[in-house]
Amino acid sequence: MKTKLFLTLTAVAMTLVSLNAQTTKIVNQPTCKADVQLNANNQVIVRYLDTNNQKIKVIVYGENGQRLHGKTFKTDGMLKVTYDAKNLPAGQLTFNVVCNNQLACSELVKVTDKGTLTIPQAIFTAQEPVSENTIVMVNDKQ
Repeated sequence: MKTKLFLTLTAVAMTLVSLNAQTTKIVNQPTCKADVQLNANNQVIVRYLDTNNQKIKVIVYGENGQRLHGKTFKTDGMLKVTYDAKNLPAGQLTFNVVCNNQLACSELVKVTDKGTLTIPQAIFTAQEPVSENTIVMVNDKQ
């Protein structure tokens, strides 16, 4: 009798686990892709692609974590935002692209005193929950 009860309870538990696994939705599935690049005209180009036409935020932070620029865009699925080096302060700037409260991309861009641009290293290109004020730190630097 105990064996039969044990087998019945085990079968019910396995069925519930199986049903739960079949109906579980994957949360935070990436729906947008973004990148930050430099072009030959000494500009920072932020590109964005989203299959759900969501609003996105492009936020630029200075060396000390101060927010220099932030703007929300409504897209039709694709977006390209250009920042001219002559309009950016010298130093290391962090460009964050956020969609659906997910950090789609974060890139460190160095602006020299002469106004030339470089990207010292890739920082982040995956998805993770963020707030509007998230700063990505690498080697104790933004």
